[in-house]
Amino acid sequence: MIYDASRLPLPLRLSADLVVIGSGAGGMPVATLCAEAGLSVVVLEAGGFVPPDAMNQREERMLPELLLDSGGQVTVDKAVRIHQGRAVGGSTVHNINLCKRIPDQILREWQRTRGLEHLPLQRWAALYDEVEQTIQVSAVPRARWNRHNRILEAGCNALGWPGGGLSHNRTGCIGSGFCELGCAYDAKNNACKVFLPRLVAAGGQVLSRVRATRVLTEGGRAVGVDAVAVDPVDGHPLGSVSLTAPRVCVSASATDTPALLLRSGLPDPGGETGQHLRVHPALIAAGIFEEPVRAWQGIPQTYECTELLDFSAAAGGGDKPGSRIWIVPAFAHPMGTATMLPGYGKAHRESMQRYDHMRHVARPDGGAGQRVR
Repeated sequence: MIYDASRLPLPLRLSADLVVIGSGAGGMPVATLCAEAGLSVVVLEAGGFVPPDAMNQREERMLPELLLDSGGQVTVDKAVRIHQGRAVGGSTVHNINLCKRIPDQILREWQRTRGLEHLPLQRWAALYDEVEQTIQVSAVPRARWNRHNRILEAGCNALGWPGGGLSHNRTGCIGSGFCELGCAYDAKNNACKVFLPRLVAAGGQVLSRVRATRVLTEGGRAVGVDAVAVDPVDGHPLGSVSLTAPRVCVSASATDTPALLLRSGLPDPGGETGQHLRVHPALIAAGIFEEPVRAWQGIPQTYECTELLDFSAAAGGGDKPGSRIWIVPAFAHPMGTATMLPGYGKAHRESMQRYDHMRHVARPDGGAGQRVR
């Protein structure tokens, strides 16, 4: 069952064999497999449950519903925006469903530098095969590439730069283009569509609008979780939620997981927790074309340019990271575009009037770690 804790009598006290904190790409599969193995499982999610029929494709409604801080979370220096999900299903609800495997050169580098000998390349490949089959990853047919992506392909062909089609995990996609605002047509093979029904069928429970505050331990072992139910509008605490469990899985995102571990005072002999976040800054290059582009129509990202991607340095075991600039199409819906365009008043209005002629590409690179606030 799925419960909205903000509507339940508080304080609330529960017990389970396993508490999973976070319901996204990490937490939901863990919860599902453990429930199917016979454990009693409770999943905690700070956001609400937003089914497809509630996704109205409006930015002012869906961004606060699906994204942490309405999509406004940034690093301390405001250089990089950090989009993270805040709903049952986590970031799998709002992401663009682009699926890529980690290059073998990077996996070898991790084995060399991080002691991952227990995960040889063939093991990674087998795991990828299993995951891709589960969420039905497939190449986007070229006939489904929209004009936005075909322009990048044409540019690569003119320059002689390498590129190619991308893969996604959608089934029944109609090309509405509103992926970032949640799919009203339930075409995303995300955590809610693929795993949530299995979890519920196995007896698992999901508590939405619950923010975990501390993992409880005794004698070096987990014994439960302290949490609070939160208001669906302003996120303020409404009352306590206490869970007793001998097992706790923390899958609360790359930022909230270390924050929770630090708040909980869990052992950290190497002082590593919260010190190694890596994000990829993205440079947006935009232009206005004579012909309409209408980047919002169709599947957002179906083509990539790999001219500036070179992982040979990693494969050679050197200290240099190599060139890791990846060029892919990117676009923003009207409200997001308006916040990024320079100017104001008449000049800004005139720029927005050419919205359907705009085209953007993003160049994520392997930048240094950033502090998130």
